[in-house]
Amino acid sequence: MSEEVTIIAKDGCELRGLFFRALNDHNEVAPTYLLQHGMGVDLDSWKFFYPYLLASGFSVLMMDLRGHGLSGDTSLYRCTIGQMADDLELVCRELQVQPHTLVGHSFGCQVLLEVLKRHEWMRGIKHFIAIAPAWGAGDMTWSQRRQQAVSAFHFLRRMGKHTGYSMKRKRRRHDHTVFAGHIDGSREHFISNVRALSWLNFAWFIIILQFKVLFRKECWQALGDLPVTMVQANFDRIWSHQNVRQIHKLTAWPLYSIDMQHISISTGPGAAELLADLLRKHGFIGS
Repeated sequence: MSEEVTIIAKDGCELRGLFFRALNDHNEVAPTYLLQHGMGVDLDSWKFFYPYLLASGFSVLMMDLRGHGLSGDTSLYRCTIGQMADDLELVCRELQVQPHTLVGHSFGCQVLLEVLKRHEWMRGIKHFIAIAPAWGAGDMTWSQRRQQAVSAFHFLRRMGKHTGYSMKRKRRRHDHTVFAGHIDGSREHFISNVRALSWLNFAWFIIILQFKVLFRKECWQALGDLPVTMVQANFDRIWSHQNVRQIHKLTAWPLYSIDMQHISISTGPGAAELLADLLRKHGFIGS
């Protein structure tokens, strides 16, 4: 049975999620997987994957990031990666949960990495599985950075024309399976992401992500001791494989790959099954 989670952050933002508490043979809460979705989606993006964790005897905690799903809205200056990381730390502290394993997808990997950088007690995890992480290796030239920033500007302008610049967000979770069979980067999928957040919030998240990736160079070597395992989506058309491979070289974090697109983990059971098979093969979950 799932338990509805509602935690109020210090700034009054309501943080919503689900907690599946599994019990071990001693009637104690089993080790917990914390699953974090990416930008423009919500915790329902894990609907095909989390049952594999429950079947292996783990507890599962999933949260909607602020501004996503059923979680509340907040001022833009509080919609930062750091604030979202603090939100997750607060949730774990309030629930008295020390996660066993973190699993992030895309933008969610940015948030989880920030959790580990900002909150030392959260480093008690055994594993951090980063699926198609939206991380930048920091090796772009200034010309490449400028080109990507200009492309992001034009992309946001196109999205605003489709959705309306002043549209309001409705707090709800979405059916991501409607995009099964869509290719990465389809206009329909991006428009859905924008409408799930509002154009203003979506643009803000894109801006802070682009700033972090393009203009703030992460010291990856200093993070090499973190227990990170990266999983590359072989057919990813949204995030460059070059970034993941370069970070692998800088950190020596294990890097695996599965045949899926960037969005596949949320749109159907196939990618979730491939991910579960990978985790079984490498001993993260039982058979």
